[in-house]
Order: sequence, then structure tokens, then C-alpha cells
Amino acid sequence: MKLLTIIASAILVCGCATQAPVVTSVPVKVPVAVTCTVQHPDKPKNLLSGLKPTDSILTKGNAVLAELKLYQIYSAELDAALTTCTTPSTNVQTQ
Repeated sequence: MKLLTIIASAILVCGCATQAPVVTSVPVKVPVAVTCTVQHPDKPKNLLSGLKPTDSILTKGNAVLAELKLYQIYSAELDAALTTCTTPSTNVQTQ
């Protein structure tokens, strides 16, 4: 019984002699999802719906070309908004 008490006390004393582990914090850069706040561009007006069947072919052709130009601008604005929302941010803040 004395032997068991001596072994147990030796184990307890050895346990107290060890140093506590050192806790260090390491900064980790993790991407965080952020909602996109870009405003959706307005859809262009349909210029062809205002034409009459009696309008000349020149008027109809000009309306088609004008509407095509408006949709090209609209498409470029959508691409810019999409690029803004999908491009990762380069300003990373570290603490």
C-alpha cells in the first residue's frame, strides 16, 4: 500500500512539474461572403411597340437600330454590375 501511495504521489508531483502549453493566436485570412449592393440597371423601353403598321420602313429600321443600341448599353451595364459583384475585394483588413 505504501508503494502505491509513493507511486501516486510521484505521478502527481511529476504532473505539476511540467510547463503549461503556450497558447498563441495566429491570424487566418478567410474570405467572408458580402452581399452585393450594386443597383440593377433599368431595362430599356421597347421602341418597336410604339410603331404603327403604317410607319415607313425607314422609321421602323431606325427604331430597330435605336433599340439595338439601347440593349447594347444595357448589356454593358449588366456586365459591369456582375463584374463588380463577382470580383474579389483587394482591401483585406488585418487586426
